[in-house]
Amino acid sequence: RRAPHHPKAEEARYKLVLAAIDAGYIDRGRKYARVYLLHHPEGQYVGRILQRFPELKSAL
Repeated sequence: RRAPHHPKAEEARYKLVLAAIDAGYIDRGRKYARVYLLHHPEGQYVGRILQRFPELKSAL
């Protein structure tokens, strides 16, 4: 089962973005970044994601 409101859920979603990018899966990283922004629009890593994918500003 997933725990969407777990204290570390935000960090876990951000790590999915980083892992996908590091593995070379840029499109998958973009998809995970969009999901992160959907769940955490005021999140700790929003700035870093928007630096990497500025086109996702419209997702906010």
